[in-house]
Amino acid sequence: MGKAVRQNRAVILSAALGGLLFLCIYGIHVLDPGYDDWLISGGDRAQHYLGWVGYRNAPWGLPLGMTPNLVYPYPVSIIFTDSIPLMAIFFKLLSPLLPDVFQYFGLWGLLCFALNGAVSAKILLRYLKSEAAVLLGSAFFILSFQVISRLFVHTSLASHWLILLAVLAFIYHDAWFERTKNGVLYWAGLAFLCSTIHLYFIPMCGIILLGFCLLDFLKTKKIGRPLLFTGSYIAVAFVVLLLLGGFTGEISYLTSTLGDFSFNLNGFFDSMDTGFFLPALPSFPDQYEGYAYLGVGMFTLLALTLLNLFRALIRRRAHGPQPVTAPKAPTAQPVSARDYPAQDSPAPASLHGQAPLFLCSGLICLAALIVAASFRVTWGQHILFEYHVPQVLLKIWDAFRSSGRFAWICVYFLFLFAICADVRVCPRRVKTLLLALCLSLQLVDISPLLLERHGWFSSVLTFENPAFSGQWDSLPQNSRLRHLLIYPQLSWDNLKSFAELALKNDWTINQFYMARVDADIRSESLTHFLRPQEDTLYVWEAGSTLACADPRLYYYAIDGYIAGSMTPLAGLTALSPDDERLGRCRSVFLDNANLAGGYDESGVRHLEPDGASYGPYAYAPAGDYRVTIHGENLAGNTFLSYSDGGAIRYELLRLQESPAEVTFEIHLPDGVSNLEIEIHNTNPGQAEVLLTELLIETLSLAASAPEAEP
Repeated sequence: MGKAVRQNRAVILSAALGGLLFLCIYGIHVLDPGYDDWLISGGDRAQHYLGWVGYRNAPWGLPLGMTPNLVYPYPVSIIFTDSIPLMAIFFKLLSPLLPDVFQYFGLWGLLCFALNGAVSAKILLRYLKSEAAVLLGSAFFILSFQVISRLFVHTSLASHWLILLAVLAFIYHDAWFERTKNGVLYWAGLAFLCSTIHLYFIPMCGIILLGFCLLDFLKTKKIGRPLLFTGSYIAVAFVVLLLLGGFTGEISYLTSTLGDFSFNLNGFFDSMDTGFFLPALPSFPDQYEGYAYLGVGMFTLLALTLLNLFRALIRRRAHGPQPVTAPKAPTAQPVSARDYPAQDSPAPASLHGQAPLFLCSGLICLAALIVAASFRVTWGQHILFEYHVPQVLLKIWDAFRSSGRFAWICVYFLFLFAICADVRVCPRRVKTLLLALCLSLQLVDISPLLLERHGWFSSVLTFENPAFSGQWDSLPQNSRLRHLLIYPQLSWDNLKSFAELALKNDWTINQFYMARVDADIRSESLTHFLRPQEDTLYVWEAGSTLACADPRLYYYAIDGYIAGSMTPLAGLTALSPDDERLGRCRSVFLDNANLAGGYDESGVRHLEPDGASYGPYAYAPAGDYRVTIHGENLAGNTFLSYSDGGAIRYELLRLQESPAEVTFEIHLPDGVSNLEIEIHNTNPGQAEVLLTELLIETLSLAASAPEAEP
């Protein structure tokens, strides 16, 4: 045991350094498992945490990762809330022993920092003799801009030690994988970890695996081994995703946005205003996913390493190759751990004669850059070129639309090159000094990002939603409630308070911020609205209450929303059935939404000749409705009403037109979730049409369908 500790002292110290740096940056409060305000107050953090809460409260089933609580009644996988399935399943098993409020995300952050330090140290020990140099080098990996920017923003994606584990296998190919079984087990284990932490790491580590297999083939000339390594990796990833529900439920991996979240070729130099020295560089709006800034300290170290290599090359050409001396006979004097810490061979590996390693490293980085840049290659705000991708490959690629993340592979290979490539030509003490100086520069450069994160997380936060009054908190007192049904689709900022209300009280909710979920929630909601249940609380935005005309429901106005229930809610006063807030949908003309050929200004929509306004994609049960349009130059234009994007059209009844007002009625034989009113500027005078209000009011609903059995 003591020998193992001595041999791995640098690894242990680097892990401790990672933990210490985590505490310095994020403080200790985030490690409190009962403190969750810091999670709910964030955007994606709230998704990750509340996804875990919903999964924890759901009954066990198959596949293991499924829960019906988040997008009720659809079962969805915990994979798509980015709640780190590995931790979610583990702590769900322990749930009976845990307190009501429990979070593991702070602990995961600490583990990521420690593992980033430990794995990077093990990589560096392949080439560096000095423990001090290993510690300094591992600090670059621990404090990479990419890890700091991701942790507690998109927490599972901060698990860069997975990428480093793939690099570790690549670097230790000769030392560890002489036996085929070792490689099969290693890559199968890494596939398991990637699949249970975040899906993007599967192809990232897969690219490094392909380089590993090429290196193995070049050295062994055997094709069977690479096939076994790759097969074990793919098979385990597939089986784990199957068990977690990655292919089950209303899931769509296709996004049609490949190329938007890509890597810009200036990305290694683009600080995106997170660095102290360099400003942000021009790029396209969504290319923040390609954030791969190296840092001024790393730039300096790369330059010095290249300079050392160039000087050695000049010296070699000037003096000729040095004679190779035979190794000395072994002596009885033992090799100390201080001389060669934590090595699997008597001494650190030499970079000399490693042409296959450099070749495969270069191909790995090239492949990663191609995937990261996508089929639309950009520099700054210029598209350099685009190329055609076969449809089959495009569908696979599109499943990982945030392709810019693949540039992280290149970041860590550049780190490794800068730290280790010149070890044979640079004296050990000089190298250690250079690492210390460059790390100091790196710390200064990353200091704005570190200070920002420290300010966010080091103090105790109390989550309070000013738009969410205490009236909602009283609703769980109605013990019969089990489901929360919300319409229309809300932004996550507005939805997360409802999600917290529902999930912390062991209710289901029909909306949640999910990745890769393609569920027609509104259509499913129609069934629920037509057949209201006593155990369901219905919530509408105040401007979208066309369905709020059901005599079986009591309606309540709370914080800009209308809540409906089949039985009275304790402590609240119900609205009168003829309240003007019920049974209406009013369009707000802002942000040029649902508009072609015109613009919005100060709440007024300007329709240019042949311009069209459409929407509002309203949910409307079967029944009769009146549409009123106010504005200027309205007479003589084209007015249409339809759903399903125009596939179903409705006759305009009792149409009345004047320059300032147009009214008509429509009859919906069936409920729809996407009712639209189109106003097309076709007036003969080619005048601009102004729209100030579009109001849809419920006249009467069709006879209610019979209630479903409880």
